[in-house]
Amino acid sequence: MTTASALAETLAPERPYTIAVVDDEEMVTFAINKALRHNPRYRIHTFNSPAEAAKAISGMDLDLIISDYLMPHMTGVELLLKVKELRPEAMRIMLTAYADKESVIRAINDVGLFFYLEKPWENDELRLVVQRGLEKRDMISELRQRVLELEKANKDLREARAELIRSERLSAVGQMASSIIHDFKGPMTAILGFSELLAMPDYSPEEKQTLYQSVRAEIERMVDMTGEVLDFTRGTITLQREEVALKNFLEGAIKPLERAISRNKVEIRFNDGYPGAVALDQRRFRRVIENLVSNAIDAMNGGGSVTLTTRQDGALVVIDVADTGLGIPEAIRETIFQPFVTHGKAHGTGLGMAIAKRIVEAHGGTITFDTAAGKGTVFHITLPLRG
Repeated sequence: MTTASALAETLAPERPYTIAVVDDEEMVTFAINKALRHNPRYRIHTFNSPAEAAKAISGMDLDLIISDYLMPHMTGVELLLKVKELRPEAMRIMLTAYADKESVIRAINDVGLFFYLEKPWENDELRLVVQRGLEKRDMISELRQRVLELEKANKDLREARAELIRSERLSAVGQMASSIIHDFKGPMTAILGFSELLAMPDYSPEEKQTLYQSVRAEIERMVDMTGEVLDFTRGTITLQREEVALKNFLEGAIKPLERAISRNKVEIRFNDGYPGAVALDQRRFRRVIENLVSNAIDAMNGGGSVTLTTRQDGALVVIDVADTGLGIPEAIRETIFQPFVTHGKAHGTGLGMAIAKRIVEAHGGTITFDTAAGKGTVFHITLPLRG
């Protein structure tokens, strides 16, 4: 039989172990104590009364207990059940005479024995069983610690995730607020300047009318930006459709941009391949066209042209908005319809394309684009002929 002294030291380093030995015969507890005390890391407590052992164990950091099966006033099974309740992590070993073996085996499941030894025992076997029991105790303790660490890590991850969500929400709100504040400064500055000019007496009625129209245009621009933010935050769009002549609608949709078109030397062209009507929510769909044309104007430094083409494709009507600009940068092509992607615009909330996509899809349509660096961009809008 392999001796305990020949075993590899596998117990936790520098770990003191508390062991209780309980038997009503003093010679038995003396013999076990003598067999185990060779290991200075064992703190051995011997008891000849199971009642005294139970009382002492309640205040003891117990790692392993060896108990006789048959003892007066309290059996080994009863004692070990109490130990299981008080110190469930402690390894439990039972001593039994051969005649008691069947009873011990029946009690194994209830007590949760690690091992049982028959009297008389071999000391080497006793040492080996004790060491293996303590190894298992260390393993269970380590696993329990890992479980606690994993539970803590999981809790930390949940808290970090919640904090990240809060931070992302705050970041999104901050980004939106920053964008809105930045973009509102332009029209507000213009309104302030125009209003001061309106108060001057040396302007003619015609000049004041022009200033008034400029103030009104800037206010409408702010109203439109506010509408974009509200549409984006609400998430859902309720449409009020009506049949409209598509050509007339498109011509009317770009009228608010006439000053920007003239200032940027942009030519607007129409190719009316579909002369019929389509069911639209005019106010909302006008924002789609305004955003696309406004983006096209901003993409053409030094002038160019924007062409609006309509055509029928089976049960669909297609609206193409093409420009001769620089094309959409490759870095933002995948995110062009996401919030806060401004596509080089000098103004706007960065929500325009996200809102445009949402409006088109609410009409049962689609919006896609083709683009090439230095050759311009074409946005394709498809709408069902019968909404």
